Amino acid sequence: MKTKKKRISRQLILLIVTTFLLTVLEIGSVFPALITPLERLDFAARDAAMRLRGVQTPDENIVIVAIDDFSFNWTGYQWPWPRAYLAEIVTWLNDSGAKVIGLDIFLFEQDPDPKGDEALASALAQSPSTVNVIQKYTDQQGVTSLRLPLPVYRDALDGLGTTPILLDDDAIARSILAYENYLEEDYFNWAFALARLYQNTPPPSGATANDFVLNGENIPLRNSQFLVDFRGPAGTYPTYSAARVVLGDYPPDAFKDKIVLIGATSVTLQDIYPTPFS
Repeated sequence: MKTKKKRISRQLILLIVTTFLLTVLEIGSVFPALITPLERLDFAARDAAMRLRGVQTPDENIVIVAIDDFSFNWTGYQWPWPRAYLAEIVTWLNDSGAKVIGLDIFLFEQDPDPKGDEALASALAQSPSTVNVIQKYTDQQGVTSLRLPLPVYRDALDGLGTTPILLDDDAIARSILAYENYLEEDYFNWAFALARLYQNTPPPSGATANDFVLNGENIPLRNSQFLVDFRGPAGTYPTYSAARVVLGDYPPDAFKDKIVLIGATSVTLQDIYPTPFS
């Protein structure tokens, strides 16, 4: 008799616990911003696996030219930087033999100096391949538009791409949005534009929520998201200060035949995200 009561008691406890867990999960589905225990466990497990794997050797064909704190202090420039100065950086990289230059800087508005836009467009046109960023933008009235570089740049550039970095519910960046659709046309992330120009292959195509095609291969996605295989924390890829590039402090071989990404790393520009490594 006592054994039967204990069995009933255990079954009751199990039922209560199961009901509680189902209720928590149901609440989490109603309020997406809340992290369920299972989601938190999944995030933690993936991050731990990546950290246990350790830092991996980065692709030797990719380097970064950083708009960093030293560059701000040395030049004395405020943001946004003069386009003529950006032109000097691109010209130096061209002379060094860079194969693909990715400029992660908005070129939507005119430079105060009209000659600045002309100088930067000319420098980009002389590069073997260049990629700049576009932005799908929704204003306060809910009107969505596609922001593109100024017309002076469009003939000079070889590729365009979006750059949305996605934060999970725990505010950690683990993936990017592979593509965005605007007026029934797909606009892919600039990472894929850079890769296809470096490999000299057709643009990515066939986008679905599950995959797309690049260089003849199906690239898997999860709900249109591409999971980033981080090689390590910040600084894992070779990084060179933008101002020191113009000063000629680095050997040209550091950029020869490489993908060179130009973008901001200064904390003052608030373009920094936490990752599984940091």
